[in-house]
Amino acid sequence: MSILNFLHSGGNKVSLTTPASNPTSDLTFKLPQSDGSSGQALVTNGSGALSFASMPSSGPLLQYKYLGNNSSTTHNTQAWSDSGFGSVTITPTNATTINIISFTTKANVGSGGQTYYSIYFSTNGGGSYAQVPGLDSNNGMFRKYNNSTDYTVSFRYAHDHNTTSAIIYKIYMYSQSSTEINWDSGYGLLTVEEITS
Repeated sequence: MSILNFLHSGGNKVSLTTPASNPTSDLTFKLPQSDGSSGQALVTNGSGALSFASMPSSGPLLQYKYLGNNSSTTHNTQAWSDSGFGSVTITPTNATTINIISFTTKANVGSGGQTYYSIYFSTNGGGSYAQVPGLDSNNGMFRKYNNSTDYTVSFRYAHDHNTTSAIIYKIYMYSQSSTEINWDSGYGLLTVEEITS
């Protein structure tokens, strides 16, 4: 086996050698014309030509945050307000990423009205909340008519946040009548996934 040695002025050397097993054919690797940028890696085109290229920092999913709730409450406020479920806080790694917010729960609407659900967020530490852009300001993400029977609430939304500040997400509700929210095991879950855009 051939070994190519690079001798350091201090006396030690760095060696390049052939593979442990005999290649099926002769191999030729052509070095790049110039050096790459900081953080780039040497890659091949599959035909022996080497070049420098940037490596992805990670896959599509960058972060995953969630909150489960196994309690229950009643909401009867005839204005958009905090459902009382809780919150999930996430700090985006980049302003160009997307946050996917998912929510599921079980509820029962009393007689005499409807219940609306929506996603609200804060970027000032909870000092103020606003509905995520693009949602119907009146109907939000989900609307249920009164029927006095259990039903499942489930929705997902992609938030183009455009910030690297911490974002607090909450579920807000608007109830025209008393609505019992049952965050039973397997039903009360709020998740936020940060993905590459």
